[in-house]
Amino acid sequence: GPPADWASSLHVVNPGTQPAHVGLTIYRLRSAPTRSAVEVAPGQLYSIDLARRRDVPRGEPFWVAVDADRPVFPQIVHQTFRPWDIVPEGIAVVPPQAAPLDDSHTSWIYPDAFQGGTARWLEQETITLLNPSPHGGDARLVFQFRDGRPTRTHTVALAPQR
Repeated sequence: GPPADWASSLHVVNPGTQPAHVGLTIYRLRSAPTRSAVEVAPGQLYSIDLARRRDVPRGEPFWVAVDADRPVFPQIVHQTFRPWDIVPEGIAVVPPQAAPLDDSHTSWIYPDAFQGGTARWLEQETITLLNPSPHGGDARLVFQFRDGRPTRTHTVALAPQR
């Protein structure tokens, strides 16, 4: 039959020669974060079906933070489906960030390279921000446009651990 309306998976590669002890913290809007751990064998890919995990919320945004005792490469893939189609309608691949982050990590650039469409094309963009700190903060988003429109800036309040 057709798939659920969404699928999400976390993939962790351990490129090293020793096992990696990997911690997963799942953040959500409406409750405290949860934490779990896995071990990834040397030179292996470990995949987790997030849609099947009970600690992953349904119907609200969530974020996954990965930490490990040695270098690993994590990647999340999120897919949305129409009820009648097994081909994903949308795919989001989250670019991993180097960690640990400190006060020098204050700017990231996410280019949108969309080049097509028609006058009837409707595109909706989403950016999600996670504040794993126990303290609240603000993020300043700057939008720049290729067509000459003025730059727009928007400030977003970030709740702690949300």
